[in-house]
Amino acid sequence: MDKPIIIGIDVSKEWLDAALAGEGRVERLDNTAKAIGAWLLRARPTLVAFEATGGYERTLRDTLIANGVAFVRVHPNDVLAFSQGPWHQSED
Repeated sequence: MDKPIIIGIDVSKEWLDAALAGEGRVERLDNTAKAIGAWLLRARPTLVAFEATGGYERTLRDTLIANGVAFVRVHPNDVLAFSQGPWHQSED
């Protein structure tokens, strides 16, 4: 069985920052259906997680649905709480 490819995405109005779980690099792409579609062909994610951002995530969500990619949309407060949990390692 192939290892799942889980991607977390930080959504903004003009771009998306995509990070593969367990890796330190981030890829920035335009927040457009064309750029997201091309990225999906390269990245082939199993699951994509992203914050609800007041609508800026709609293009991403719609493109994921159109391409049959599973996703989870989470509330920003949940992301903040997770990042401040005891399992989070600070880089201070």
